[in-house]
Amino acid sequence: MFYNDSSGFVYTLQAWHVVIRAIPETKDQLELLDDWFSQTTSFLDFWFPPSKINKFVDIRVHPEWYVSSSIRYNHVVETLTRMNINHKIHIADVGELVRQEQETIALRRALYSGKAIDLENYHTYEEVGGTTAEGRDIVQLIISTHLSANKRVEFFECNVHAREWITAATCIWIIDRITTGYGSDPEIGALLSTKEPAAMSTV
Repeated sequence: MFYNDSSGFVYTLQAWHVVIRAIPETKDQLELLDDWFSQTTSFLDFWFPPSKINKFVDIRVHPEWYVSSSIRYNHVVETLTRMNINHKIHIADVGELVRQEQETIALRRALYSGKAIDLENYHTYEEVGGTTAEGRDIVQLIISTHLSANKRVEFFECNVHAREWITAATCIWIIDRITTGYGSDPEIGALLSTKEPAAMSTV
């Protein structure tokens, strides 16, 4: 829910960013949504793309598209209405959700400053690792009771694709579970006696 411009500046979505939830109930309705989704222009952002009849579709509409795009917000709503596609405003103000998320992140950082990593909230890119696409290191963690031992490596590669945001958090949870459970959980002890888990939380 954060967007970077070319300079790396992070800004939040402001008012008028809305998410429309539509449910196609006929073949013609689904084909219309498929047609919108297949277009290469960026006037509509499909959070949940069309897939089948009676499956909801979520579409985010950017305020700039209201004036710069041939398909404007009102036209989207009018077309959905004309095609008798069941729809509603699913999120009235995405910017407000982003503002609340920023407040949560700030509070989390204050509470966990200098302490163990917080596993209850999503972490920013800077907190979980780097990439090679822009010349930054990729951080890999290896968990082992004896690095010189000849053990099989169990490799976890997370957050390969941009919208797989939960996979990075999953990797961090696995790391925490193994490291905190060693010595008290016999299953984790058995795992580390024969294998070395390795993880990259962000590729």
